[in-house]
Amino acid sequence: QRGNHEESLKHLTRAAAEAPDGPHGIWALYYIGLIHSQQSNHAEAVRFLRLHLARAPDSYAGYQALAGELERIGESEEAEKLYIAAVRRFPDTDRDW
Repeated sequence: QRGNHEESLKHLTRAAAEAPDGPHGIWALYYIGLIHSQQSNHAEAVRFLRLHLARAPDSYAGYQALAGELERIGESEEAEKLYIAAVRRFPDTDRDW
């Protein structure tokens, strides 16, 4: 499975570099963050999810993933703020937090 992650990271990193502000590059940052999370590299996951959310402030998935990663690294207060911001930003979203 690690080999698949490394191959995916290579392609996603290229996509993020080639179109940093385009949808492919923005979502590549999100998926890079998820891969780092799966590899228990939570600091890198946070870094890439922050980059994603900075470029895609309407990304519900980005809020959810970043808040979860912040909890994993012990940043519960920041995670809580992010959850609250997401609930305010997406009031009609019927999902569990």
